[in-house]
Amino acid sequence: MIELRSPLGEVDGTVISGSSPSFDGELRNASLALLPFQGIAAGTQLDGRVDARLDVTIAEAGPQGRVHFEAKQGSLTLPLLPIGVPFDNSAATSPSAATASRCSTRSTSLDRSSR
Repeated sequence: MIELRSPLGEVDGTVISGSSPSFDGELRNASLALLPFQGIAAGTQLDGRVDARLDVTIAEAGPQGRVHFEAKQGSLTLPLLPIGVPFDNSAATSPSAATASRCSTRSTSLDRSSR
């Protein structure tokens, strides 16, 4: 069992080590800016906070499991966009961490007042 609290966010869950390490737990109020998105899409920047529920195993073929996240009060900046795209709330669930391309956005609300 792991339980961590800091100004950067909170983590509660179970970590299992071994040949197929896994994590089953929650990430709460974590800073999106600290997550490693550079390895996924170079030049991408995310700001805001995120709550996530993870049940993931690191298998030989790569990560497997289920991830659900809800991001709030942030912005997404992509290399080819001149400004960041603000959002109030966005949620997505991936049926498998290894198939992030199947991740479906359920709700997004853009904050037009910041333009």
